[in-house]
Parts: sequence; structure tokens; C-alpha cells
Amino acid sequence: MALGSLLLGLNSYPLAFWASVVFTGLGFGGLALTQNLLVAQGFTEVHRRKVFSGLHSMYGLASFLAPIILKFWTLELGFSWPSLFLLMSVVPIVLIIMSHFYLKLEEREFHPAKDGAKQGRTLLSVLVGMAVGAYVGSELLISTRLVLYLQKILGFTEAASYNYLSFFFAGLLLGRLMFTLVHFRWSDFRILMFLLSASFLSIIAGLSLDPLFLCLCGLTMSGVFPVSMEYLSHKSSSVGANFIAKAILGVGISLSIIHFGFGFIADRFGLKQAMSLGPALLLLSILSYIFLEKKLKN
Repeated sequence: MALGSLLLGLNSYPLAFWASVVFTGLGFGGLALTQNLLVAQGFTEVHRRKVFSGLHSMYGLASFLAPIILKFWTLELGFSWPSLFLLMSVVPIVLIIMSHFYLKLEEREFHPAKDGAKQGRTLLSVLVGMAVGAYVGSELLISTRLVLYLQKILGFTEAASYNYLSFFFAGLLLGRLMFTLVHFRWSDFRILMFLLSASFLSIIAGLSLDPLFLCLCGLTMSGVFPVSMEYLSHKSSSVGANFIAKAILGVGISLSIIHFGFGFIADRFGLKQAMSLGPALLLLSILSYIFLEKKLKN
């Protein structure tokens, strides 16, 4: 990640740009997996959901701070925006040095599953990837296409459309902070069904009634990913499979498919029809979780 950010800051040739994109993607992908695995293995079941929520609330906070920092860096201080990547490249290096001196790492033995067990877990792994990947795809659809949808289809001004996007991210941040501070007595599966169903209804209402419901999706979606990680951590320990890694893999595949699928549908049928991918993905996530829960109970 440090190398990718450094190359992005220095890039002056097309080859350097493509290399920077690859290294940055590999870095962020590995970081996302490592963070969730550390929480899953380093905290007890009592605190895991809150820690996952606290971790992922930082994404909401980062979404708020990124444009503010960029504006201050470029307009107020007068630096070019690529130079910000040079500053970002220092952070991972500092963290690596600090972890070397201040963290004591424990080595754990890895026991691979037997062939019979692997075959039995193939369907579970697919369901995990579909459940988490489909949800993340729906969240990505709103966070990256909401402004475009409001401007091109509903005729919103640029300022108004970005305000709506800010409301969405505010919901994500506030919801995840709530899950960090408050312990809900419902089971993880029950919370997931409630949040995914509420998100499904909200996005349909947002596309057919009032776009404010699309902002509400930020609040209804806020707890899905952290609760999913807690749910999968618990199921992993009972089944003996690493569902967290499968979930992150599903997210990576989903991101690639969504970007291609949305563009394809928007070009062929229109932007409004492409936004219907949102409720379809949420429905797929709900069904995948239901089948996964039934399969794990058998």
C-alpha cells in the first residue's frame, strides 16, 4: 500500500500509474482481510460486534474527512492532489516500524481441513461470498452512483446531490457508532435480517417515491457489515472454517462485477434501470443468509 501510494504521488508515466493502481489495490485488499481477521481472532464474542462496528465506523468517518482534507490540501495550502498520496505513503511505513517495536506477535499453527470437510464447505463458502458480496455491492451502488442518479435522472443540482450523499454517509457513521456503543440482545442473524429487509424497502422507496429514502439506506445498512463479520466469526469457530476470508473474497469479486454490470445495464437500458441492481443485490444477500443459516443448522 505504501509503494502504491508513493507511485501514485510520483506517477508521470502510464506504466507507473498502472503499477501504482495494482500495488494500492493489493495493499488495501490485504489490509481489509487482516483487520477483520485480527478482530475475529483477538476479541471474545462479548466484545466482537462492538469492535467490528467501531472498526467499520472509521470508513464512514473517512468518507466525511476525505473531501475536507483534499480541499484543505489543494485550495488552502496550495499543494497538488497527487502530492497527498506521497504523505499517505508515509503512514503505512510508520505503522510497520511501530508494530515491529511495540507489538509482540504470537505464531499459531494452521491445520488444513481434510478433503471431505473441504467438499462439505464449498457450498457454505459460496453462500458466504454471495451474502456479503451482494450486500457490499448494493452499498457501493448507492455510495458511488447516487450523485449521478440524482443529477441525470431527477435533475438535482450538484450541491444538492452531494448533500444527499453526505446524508447517506452520515447514516452509515451514526449507525455504526450506535452499534459500537450499544449492545443489542437480538441474535446476529435476526439483526441481519432486520437491517437487510429495511435496506431493501428503503432503496425501493427511494427509487420509486422519494430519494430521501436512499439517504435512509445509510442508517439501515450501517450495521450489516460489522454484524456480518461477527456472525461469520461465530459460525467459523463452530464449523471450523475461515468464513471471514471467504467473505472478503466475495466482496472483491462483487466490486468487479458491480462496476461492469452497472455500466453495461446503464449503457443498454438506462441509468434508472441500472439502479434497480440495488434491491436485487439486497434480495440476493437476504436469501443467501437464509440458506446459509439453514445449512449451518443441519
